[in-house]
Amino acid sequence: MVPRPRDAPTPPLPLTALALVFHALNTGAAVYRGRRDARAVASTLAPSLALALLLLCVRLLEGTPPAGASRRRRLRAAVWLLSAALTVAFARRFAAAVPPSGAALVWAMSAATVSVGFYALVVAVGHRGGGVIVVAAEDEAPGCLATQRHNNTRQGNTMPAMGD
Repeated sequence: MVPRPRDAPTPPLPLTALALVFHALNTGAAVYRGRRDARAVASTLAPSLALALLLLCVRLLEGTPPAGASRRRRLRAAVWLLSAALTVAFARRFAAAVPPSGAALVWAMSAATVSVGFYALVVAVGHRGGGVIVVAAEDEAPGCLATQRHNNTRQGNTMPAMGD
């Protein structure tokens, strides 16, 4: 199998397209049911729009070459901001439906999620050469450059991995 160039767009998978259509239909039905209540329509459309923008930003981030560092930085910040907004929106709705102790737990978990997301997407990216390094096990991804680098370092080899 010939690897796809990094900047080539990936075609949407049928399951992904089906999920997006289902989400759009479900959102449309919810807006129709709440059409007389502007607050209900807004609380339905805002998260749906944020989700669509989040998926778009993730797609753009995946397609941006490493040379576009400033664009990647802006996209990572947008991904964090949109995911934080979705987390807070859902926590607000869920916390209203549970007892106060449960609401406190929901907000604590939301704050932890937003904080860790900020660290992973905005802060930690500047470390170790511009990206969060994920080292896969050799049996999971034998051709992975990160695995080759890890194995070379672990074995005391000074030769760089292929592609370096």
